[in-house]
This record gives sequence, C-alpha cells and structure tokens, in this order.
Amino acid sequence: MAASLDVHVTTVDGGFVITPVGEVDVSTAHRLARALERSHGAVEVDCGGVRLIDAAGLGVLAHAASTNGSLVIRGTTPFLRRTFQAAGLEHLLAVAER
Repeated sequence: MAASLDVHVTTVDGGFVITPVGEVDVSTAHRLARALERSHGAVEVDCGGVRLIDAAGLGVLAHAASTNGSLVIRGTTPFLRRTFQAAGLEHLLAVAER
C-alpha cells in the first residue's frame, strides 16, 4: 500500500503554517519539500498529524532548517522527538513544545 500524505499550507500573520498529515517517507517527502520551498519568512511546520517520518522526510526538514532560520517545528509527538534525537537533528531543528 502506498503511503499517504496531505500537506496543507495557510498564512498567519505574514508567515506560513505547513501541516503535513500522514506519512512523510521517500514516496511523499517531495510534497512537504515543495510546500517548504514555496514558503518564506517565518515558517511553522505542525507535525501533529505525522504518523511516520523516514530519512527522506528528516532530510527535507533538515534542509529547510538549514536554509530558513525562521523554521519552527510544532506538534511533535514523543515518537517524533525521539526520531529527531536518533537522527542527530535535535540541535538543528527548532522544536517548540506548543
């Protein structure tokens, strides 16, 4: 079964909120990457609806964080936070608790 990912983009106070819902993996990460590439300035990624993320998805977030100093990750589950730590990204990604 193919992975499913919907990516919603909204503007809030001149910035962007990107909400991926589903699985961010090698077959779907390009959708999140495209949304991040089209967003500029303050960007928030709400990961509350992410069920799975693999190396491709982590790479998309790492690249976005390294090119956009205003990227904030929100809505992370304990699973996602452990995944970020295991990948060594906890210092690169700005993860907000709320």
